[in-house]
Amino acid sequence: MADLAPSAVSLQPTSLGEAEFWLTKRRGLFMRRIKLTGVTVGGATNRITANALGFTKLVYCGNFQDTTGTKVVPAVVDPVNNIILLGAGAANAVGDVTTTTGYISVAGY
Repeated sequence: MADLAPSAVSLQPTSLGEAEFWLTKRRGLFMRRIKLTGVTVGGATNRITANALGFTKLVYCGNFQDTTGTKVVPAVVDPVNNIILLGAGAANAVGDVTTTTGYISVAGY
């Protein structure tokens, strides 16, 4: 399997001014609202990496909104591996989520 491709990532809304805002300009911490299209990601194999999302270091993420399954999927930043992990299935164990379109808010450097 493979990590998330940057080509599957876009800003939501598409304007950088609306999709991104600085939390503290002094330290460079900012948040982005991100749209993922046509992906199977979220586990330890099909990783959502910081680089694919346009960050160097991930600090925080909100839940993943899967519009295909019309559900909210728990998400967390793995600070050791600098990736986002999603809870999949009924037990919300770490695993891959397949979606046509999904949204997530991510903060980092």
